[in-house]
Amino acid sequence: MNFNKFRSVVIVLAVASLAFFAMTSSNVSSFHENPTKIRDVSMATTTSGIFIDGNADFATQASMNGWPGDGSASNPYIIENLVIVTNQSNTPAIHVRNTNVYFIIRNCSLTALGTDSSGVVLYNVTNAKFENNQVEDNARYGFYILASSSNNTFINNTVTNSNWSGFMVYLSSSNNTFINNIAANNTVHGFWLQNSSSNNILMNNTAMYNKNSGFQVDDSSNNNTLVNNTAMYNDGYGFIVISSNYNTLVNNTAMYNNFIGFSMTTTSSYNTLINNSAVNNNNAGYTVIGASNFNNLTSNIAMNNTVGFLVGSTSSYSFFINNTAMNNNGNGFSVDSSSNNNTFMSNTVTKNNNHGFYIQQSSNNTIKANSITSNSQYGAYLGNQATENMILNNSFEFNNVNGAAQAYSVEPSNIFDYNFWSDHTGPDNDEDGIVDIPYDIEGPGGVQDPHPIADASSTNDSTTVPPSSTKTTTMSPSTTNTTATAEPTNNETATTSILQVQTPGGAWYFLLTSMASALLMKTKRVRKVSSKRKKNQHV
Repeated sequence: MNFNKFRSVVIVLAVASLAFFAMTSSNVSSFHENPTKIRDVSMATTTSGIFIDGNADFATQASMNGWPGDGSASNPYIIENLVIVTNQSNTPAIHVRNTNVYFIIRNCSLTALGTDSSGVVLYNVTNAKFENNQVEDNARYGFYILASSSNNTFINNTVTNSNWSGFMVYLSSSNNTFINNIAANNTVHGFWLQNSSSNNILMNNTAMYNKNSGFQVDDSSNNNTLVNNTAMYNDGYGFIVISSNYNTLVNNTAMYNNFIGFSMTTTSSYNTLINNSAVNNNNAGYTVIGASNFNNLTSNIAMNNTVGFLVGSTSSYSFFINNTAMNNNGNGFSVDSSSNNNTFMSNTVTKNNNHGFYIQQSSNNTIKANSITSNSQYGAYLGNQATENMILNNSFEFNNVNGAAQAYSVEPSNIFDYNFWSDHTGPDNDEDGIVDIPYDIEGPGGVQDPHPIADASSTNDSTTVPPSSTKTTTMSPSTTNTTATAEPTNNETATTSILQVQTPGGAWYFLLTSMASALLMKTKRVRKVSSKRKKNQHV
């Protein structure tokens, strides 16, 4: 990769980050210390809360209270400009059950102080819309959406100081949309999707200063889409997916979280992460752990974390393509604990304070066509029981500058071939582009790169990798997947219709697998032809 071009990209990223913090840091700090209130003396105040059970009850209460609308899609009921504070146990500020009429609740301030009380509870509700509400100081959740509540929309709401999570989506509640919401200072998570809550869309939301994770998706909650969300200053994870599959995370940012930026864990497979940024988190930028397989991470950035990318605990068959691991305090990429058959291609791994790639107790991983530069220790370190890994067509430049070599292998079965080594560029007397002397890999394995490349540009491959995705992403679904699509509802702004995502499945994985196979086959052909050519030259 052209380093000047990469440096320009990094400079632009840094300037953008500084600009972001110049505009927001004071607001974030003051928000953490004193969350904004929207209560207004001109707003109607009640302490009784609102409880609605069924469409008929909604119609009756609308008539009694003068709420406009008739519950149709074109003329929804509207409840607005209320301040509701309840004190009784199990008494939400607003509780709606078993309805499918259309209604909007907006510009309200909602607080439920009683034991086990949430600000808003939706139980088996469809076609609700909440916008511009302040939901704060609740004894349980800010929004509790459960029991197959679906096709609801939440826009520009702020949830603070809940004793559990800000937004809880539970018990098969699917096809809900969350846009431009804030969840801050909540005792557990900011946004929590649990128990088979699938096909939800979260876009442009912010989770900060929560005591656990910013965004958590778990317990078979599949095919959810998270785009342009920010998780920062949370005590746990920025984003975590647990025991859930086929989720898509695009253009999200995790920064200054006290643990990990993004994590796929506990048998979370077939998830896709594209164009996300993990910056200044206190542990890893990204983890794929706990038997989480077949995940795809493309064009993500990990910078100033403890470790850039960690693959561990028997997690295999994942693809890491065109990612950047830079300035992390430990390794750029770490692979350990029987995590096998993963592929790392076209990544930029630079200026990490330990190794560029570190592999331990894992086999049959492929590291190909990566730019591995200026890491403090080895560009690639293959430790105990790291066997039969392939390190091909990479550019190793200025790693371990005070050491004997840029790579290390304990085991003899690892394969290094056709890599560029900045400390070994000649002689090339026959001018075939291959240094005449093999490159010695340090370590007891006695491994060599038999065909070190003389020119770094020769390690570049013309094989096309999947294009990096922007805000709009379309991927071929497998036959078992459901399309997650944001569509405008009621009078909803067109913002929702920006996103149309088909969650990745077999076709996406097949594309990557085919590409990797093609690269490996090409490498074998090149090796065979080159070996034959060298043999003929020595006859």
